[in-house]
Formats: sequence, structure tokens, C-alpha cells
Amino acid sequence: LLLVGLSIFATASLYYIAMAMTSVSTAVMLMYTAPVYVLFLSVLFLGERLSRLKLFSVALMLLGCCFVSGIIGDLRFDLFGLLAGAASGVTYALYNIFVKLSVRHKNDPVSVSMYAFLAMTLAALPFIGVVAAVVIALWIIRKIRRRKNV
Repeated sequence: LLLVGLSIFATASLYYIAMAMTSVSTAVMLMYTAPVYVLFLSVLFLGERLSRLKLFSVALMLLGCCFVSGIIGDLRFDLFGLLAGAASGVTYALYNIFVKLSVRHKNDPVSVSMYAFLAMTLAALPFIGVVAAVVIALWIIRKIRRRKNV
């Protein structure tokens, strides 16, 4: 259950860093690549089958995310931001896998969620000021870079 909480804490932190370094649409698109990772992690660790329908669904999901988010015309290249966004997708996928494993071990889904968010809160406490300061600093740096490019 601790891994569930830590993975959702990592997802949120990386997601906000990605938003500060790229754009909201880019960060959203990268975080919601999680179903791609879930698909492959489920095959590797949960013994689920990979089907053409699942692959086709993931391909359509990615295409839809590109169109809806506006990423096709609004990609801002910042390597650290893109890596943080991709990592938020991976950690969100891990969160889903850990929850599924916890429920498979006869844990109540509501209890899993409660303990996960408790673990997330405890993991976040030492970093609340640090994460906020980093996100604000990255946002300011991005604004300064944009003004220099204008």
C-alpha cells in the first residue's frame, strides 16, 4: 500500500513540474500516456493477454489525446519538462498496477485508496515547501525564456 501512495505522490509532483516546464496540454498528454504503460505492465506482471483490440484502443487513445490537448501544434520542447511528463505517465501507470495488485490480494478497494492517500500525504509532508518552490521557480524561468524569445 505504501507503493500505491508513493506512486500517486510521484505522479502529482512530476505532473506539476512538467506543466511548469512545458505547457499544460503537453503535460496532460504525457501523463495520460499511462494506459500505454499499464497495457504493457499488465502483460508483464499481471499475466494479462495482449490483443489487437487493446493495441488498437491504445493507438486511438494516443491519437485522441494529441488532438484534444492541442499538442500537435503546441509542443514546447524542454527536455526536463518532457522527461518529467513522461515519468508522470509511468508513475500513474504504476499506481494503477499497484492498486490492482492490492485488490487482487483481497484488500478492500476503499481501504486501498484510503491508505494510499494517507501514504501520499505522509510522503508529501517533507516536500510541500520544496515542491512548491521548485514549481514556482520553473514557472518563472519559463516565463523569462518566453520573453527573451519574443
